[in-house]
Amino acid sequence: AIETIEENLMTVFDTNFNQKHKEKLDRIFLELKETLKSEGLFDSKYKKELPLFPRRVGVITSETGAVIHDIINVSRNRFGKAEIILFPAKVQGDLAVQELMDGIDYFNQKNDVDAIILGRGGGAYEELAPFNDEKLARKIFDSKIPIISAVGHETDVTISDFVADKRASTPSMAAEILFPNIGTIYENLEQKRSELQNQYRTRFHELDVLLREYKEQLMRYTPGWKLQRERAKNYQYFQELNYIFSENYP
Repeated sequence: AIETIEENLMTVFDTNFNQKHKEKLDRIFLELKETLKSEGLFDSKYKKELPLFPRRVGVITSETGAVIHDIINVSRNRFGKAEIILFPAKVQGDLAVQELMDGIDYFNQKNDVDAIILGRGGGAYEELAPFNDEKLARKIFDSKIPIISAVGHETDVTISDFVADKRASTPSMAAEILFPNIGTIYENLEQKRSELQNQYRTRFHELDVLLREYKEQLMRYTPGWKLQRERAKNYQYFQELNYIFSENYP
């Protein structure tokens, strides 16, 4: 019975401790969010445009997780020709923030990728803490290369999501946002080609009809046309005179 009471007390203690810890983390999160927002780091005017057809994309994430494999699979299925360059970094723990920042510095110094995906899979609130770090947020903001933040699952929201140029609900979604569906592009181009062809045919027909009308109008002002018209009139008068004479002088 004594052991049961002790276990219950420990459970209550752990629950209270975890709740207070969660409240502390929430408060820090909201305070940092408000600070960065007031400084303009979330403003849309600073968001860089993503490339339409990325050829080289940097990915900053764990080399052992599923994130890099998901991004590669999506890129191959949708676009096929992009080169994915991994900068391996820890995505949780004390060393994560520095390694994530090192990845951003690496790609900015090399300056040979069109965009960067910064991401990790889902995890507990504390495991996502590196992506709520102020230093990392400012590093993302200072990047000259557009960054997509793809942290956790759809319901997870981090400071990185707010400051990045684009937020994706999952790493796979980040790849879908970044890489266009080449099959759909070809279908749209074929549809546009057919529409333009039909438009040109219709317009050419309209111009042909208009040209014929102009030609007929111009013919009415030529000497030959006037002479032909006078001959037709004279012939009609001659026919009428013949009819009159034949009736009166049989």
